[in-house]
Amino acid sequence: MMSNVVVEKTAPGVTIKRPNFFTKRREYSIWGIIALLIGSVIMIFPFVFAFSGSLVANGASVYSMKFFQEWHWENYRIVLEEADFLRYSLNSFVIAGIDIIGSIISNTFIAFGFARYNFKGNNALFFAVLCTMFLPTTVMTVPQFIIWSELRCVDTIIPLTLGSFFGSAMNIFLMRQCFKSLPGGLYEAALIDGANPLYIYARIYMPLAKPMIATLAIRTFNGAWNNLFGPLVYLTSQEKRTITLALANFNNKYEQSGDQNLIMAAAILAMLPTTIVYALCQKQFVEGMASAAIKG
Repeated sequence: MMSNVVVEKTAPGVTIKRPNFFTKRREYSIWGIIALLIGSVIMIFPFVFAFSGSLVANGASVYSMKFFQEWHWENYRIVLEEADFLRYSLNSFVIAGIDIIGSIISNTFIAFGFARYNFKGNNALFFAVLCTMFLPTTVMTVPQFIIWSELRCVDTIIPLTLGSFFGSAMNIFLMRQCFKSLPGGLYEAALIDGANPLYIYARIYMPLAKPMIATLAIRTFNGAWNNLFGPLVYLTSQEKRTITLALANFNNKYEQSGDQNLIMAAAILAMLPTTIVYALCQKQFVEGMASAAIKG
């Protein structure tokens, strides 16, 4: 067994005792692994509980804590047929897809300007953009709703998607940090070679920022998919509902009847796309957030 103390003889009759660095590092690693395992169990448990509860029979309690003793897959068929989840999921996918396109175009373009153009008032304007993050969404809801009503855009996806083409403060900040982390000589070298700023933006900076763009797309997709407040305010037709509205209505319908298993199944179906997207793109997400934390 490795000792916690290393004994060194520096001279005849003189010894020095110091802590064994490798033993300490191994102890820290063990405690770190244990902490990560505990945290993982805490985070995964709600998903396991919901999935197990979605497979119990009608009328059975989902709170029995007896995991995976029943396998009633027909609960998912009932949800898909009665709640028409496929249509509402398609509506959410359409909104999320438009938001992703608009968010990538607007946020990268604005961030490129802030990162590579040192015009007078650059920092002040960027600070003003960041200050918009402190505005509560609910404060702007009433004036925005009045504007969209006057434009006759209520009960359409326009209020839910058009804003993505004008950028958002947090995404602009992340993309600006990513662009500033790239070598500054790239821009000057491309200008010397005769490239114009749009070419540099599209053919040099955008390919180098793929991890951060993937992070931007994931953030936008999750925000659009999980958005309940926006569709609740602007969408009134039943056939235009999103998955979050469908889940809320489904919960209200079956909560009184006691069919908690169907509610669990609906919740699992609603969270499945975001889980798959993150599982497939988690490497790009981590790389993108790391690049945003480095300022060149």
